[in-house]
Amino acid sequence: MNLIQALAQAIVDFMDQSPPLVWALLAIVLANIPVIALHEAGHALAARRLLDVDVDLAVGSIGRLADLQLGRVRARVSALGPYGGAGGSVQFDHGRATARDVLLIALAGPAASLG
Repeated sequence: MNLIQALAQAIVDFMDQSPPLVWALLAIVLANIPVIALHEAGHALAARRLLDVDVDLAVGSIGRLADLQLGRVRARVSALGPYGGAGGSVQFDHGRATARDVLLIALAGPAASLG
């Protein structure tokens, strides 16, 4: 068996040991939702605190699971985003935002993900 055949066999063996596709996709969706929600919540809370504005937070866009109102933060949670990923976004009126506000809001998402 040459190197290419051995590599191909190793890949096949690895794939045979993995969970069925349905279970793998379910695990990805269930893990993505809270991780993305936490990241987007970082952006949302920073925008609320710095700009005193209403904020719309979205996790995914397909297969709506929940609509929540948390004070002046409205959250929409869906199972999937475009192209099967979860994806998220935060929208708010940024008309009064300074460059410092924009920077802090941008960094708040990754900071929340790390915490």
